[in-house]
Amino acid sequence: MLTEHIADIAGSRLRKGKPTMSQNDMDLNILRTKAIAEAVALFEGDQEAAEHWLSTPVRGLGHRKPNDLIATKEGIQQVRDLIGRLEHGVFS
Repeated sequence: MLTEHIADIAGSRLRKGKPTMSQNDMDLNILRTKAIAEAVALFEGDQEAAEHWLSTPVRGLGHRKPNDLIATKEGIQQVRDLIGRLEHGVFS
């Protein structure tokens, strides 16, 4: 499930003895959540299709998996930009 990805990040912080998140980490999680929600919307609410797309290499991302890119702010923006292009029929 998509929300498990974000929960895994929070859980790994707790296991590393970091019980709280920095503002930067919280901001990244908000951006990740937006990117994931946009992916689900791209697939008209089909969460399974969005999960598949997020975990599959995508040509428009240099054959990288969106899930691999959403670890950084820059990667999240690349994924969101591609989703925007796909929503408007711009093939990448």
